[in-house]
Amino acid sequence: MGKAECIGKKVLVSGATPFDPQNRIKPLKFAACEATNEQYRVFEAGRAGSRFELVVTSKSGQTSTLPMSTVDSMDRRAAKEAAKGDVKTVDKQTIIASRRPPLEAKLAGDDQPVANVNAKDAEDYCKAQRDENGKPGRLPTNDEWEKMARGPKGFNYGTEDGTLKCGKNASCSVDFDANASSVVGSFAAGGFGTYDTVGNVWEWTKESNGDTSIRGGSWYYLNTGFLRAGYRYSYHPDDRHVVGIRCVWPQD
Repeated sequence: MGKAECIGKKVLVSGATPFDPQNRIKPLKFAACEATNEQYRVFEAGRAGSRFELVVTSKSGQTSTLPMSTVDSMDRRAAKEAAKGDVKTVDKQTIIASRRPPLEAKLAGDDQPVANVNAKDAEDYCKAQRDENGKPGRLPTNDEWEKMARGPKGFNYGTEDGTLKCGKNASCSVDFDANASSVVGSFAAGGFGTYDTVGNVWEWTKESNGDTSIRGGSWYYLNTGFLRAGYRYSYHPDDRHVVGIRCVWPQD
């Protein structure tokens, strides 16, 4: 499964593993990739405070701005305006009410992982992502995330073969200058078919008692310990630095 295919895909994580030998963790579907900037922009566009506008320019050069309530209504109105004989151009604009600071240009590509997201926004994003049965997603717990990252063989690093070779099998900076996050799915998947569980961006986890942690390390870390599947860092839910999202969907 390559980059283009992993975006929006889900993979099943289930069965006994060295990390979960009694198979106590219930089956889950994980997002194969970390959420991307483009996916997160679509989510933000649907939040309260975002708005939509049509900018219609006539052949005589007159311009009018038409406020729209939803993307669907904007699309329908755009088609009607474009069909008019005196209309030259119709431009659709979405003004997003974003709650996070702007990303550096080197981190802002459509297919790079979204970053600088706090725990509440990450949780809201997952709730808005539905599975094939219409059930909302959520953030994984620490144990769920670690079982996924270690894979069926229980590797220390969530790469294809359990080794760590920054720039070759993971987006990280140990003996390699990553410079920025990578397009999601740029490296081979781990054992369960998930990508980028080593480096790229940290990923939020949340326990049933509300405690939040981040897992997996990120592209710029030089300490291999942060990149291990077993490493967890307790993180305040309002913090957001280089933290992204991977959602899960329970299968019970």
